[in-house]
Parts: sequence; C-alpha cells; structure tokens
Amino acid sequence: MIRQARGASVFALCLTACMTSSPRVGQTSPDATSLAGLPGLIRIDVRDPTMEEMPPPTYVFSLRSGRLVSGGDSGPCQFSLDEPTLPPAGEMQYQYPYAVNSERSLLAVSAKPARSSSLVSNDVAVFSFPEGTQRAFIHRPESAFVERIAWSPDSRYLALLTTQEHWGVSPLELLSGVAGHPVPHNSYRIEVYSRSGELVGATPFITGFVATSARLCWR
Repeated sequence: MIRQARGASVFALCLTACMTSSPRVGQTSPDATSLAGLPGLIRIDVRDPTMEEMPPPTYVFSLRSGRLVSGGDSGPCQFSLDEPTLPPAGEMQYQYPYAVNSERSLLAVSAKPARSSSLVSNDVAVFSFPEGTQRAFIHRPESAFVERIAWSPDSRYLALLTTQEHWGVSPLELLSGVAGHPVPHNSYRIEVYSRSGELVGATPFITGFVATSARLCWR
C-alpha cells in the first residue's frame, strides 16, 4: 500500500540559492503561453547545501499569465514526508523523485532504464495504486533531468522541475575541479504535462545558480 501526499490549492515552486548565485529568467518560449490558463501560482525553493548554518537568500518566482516572474508569493511551501512503495524494477528502474496525487489514486515517479548507470532520471511513469497499473509514460530529452515532481490539486496535471547542470569554468572553479571538487552550475525550469502524458507547456530556464538543489510544490 502506498501512503499519499497531501494535495494543496496553489501551484508553487520555491527557490533558495547561495549568495554567489545570480538567478536570471530566460526569454519566454512559445510553450509558456499554453500555461496561462493553469490555476494557481508557481514558487521555487532552491537550497544551497553549503550554507545550512546561516539562512540563505530566497528567490521567489511566480507563474502569472504564462510568464515566470520574480516575486508574488511569500507563503511557505508544504512538503509531504510520504514514502510510497515504488513499483518493482523490470526493464525500467523507478526512484526518487516521486509524487502522489491528492485522491491517493495516482503515483508519478521518475524512471530510467534498469541497465543505466546514471544517478538521475529523465523520464516519468504514472501508475495507479495500490494496483500498480501503468497509466502513462513521459519520455523526455536527456538535456535536463527530473529534479522534483508535483500534482495539480485536481490531479489533471503533473508538473516536473527539470534541471540542467554543468561545471563552472572560472579560474577558481577550474582550480577546485582539479582538486576533485568541481562546482556545479544549475538551471531550472518547469514542464507541465496532462495526467495522460501530453506536454502542456514549459517555462524558460532560470539560470545563474551555483551548487544548489530545488524543491517543487503545487498547492
């Protein structure tokens, strides 16, 4: 039996980044206009693991009329601590991140080929539960991996926070890389799909984050 995540009423994504980050929202893509009709608000929580002892600055971005803009929401995201039982591996292997809808009837989970040695996943599978019947499979490009997953409150849509990562190339970053500690630079964007797996739209990438991780919620 799978324990469920609690649903919410606003679509949010909250970002907290390290002080050396300089977040920038890219130009709006044609896909973003199809997000204008979605209810709620996107907020972003990007966290710098190297600054746990001091409150890092918080960068908030909101999806309004299909555009991702800075600011617009000050309420905290609520994150479920549910740990559902994942489907058994076969040709595909299923792993975190995952999300359960508010009706406790659907599980969305990241997926990768069982033979893959990668630590991250690019695809997402949707299962009914507790039956475990696959309902949809989202095959995505390998240019960005799935960082977080969230359901819309009405379970009609699925949001993916996807990440592109590359190593820093400044003189200090190259020196750190030679010492065995390369510095990752992260770019984030949100992709929204229907529950049956069709792409609804995507925001532009938010770039300029250094050594961060992010969380996603839709409330």
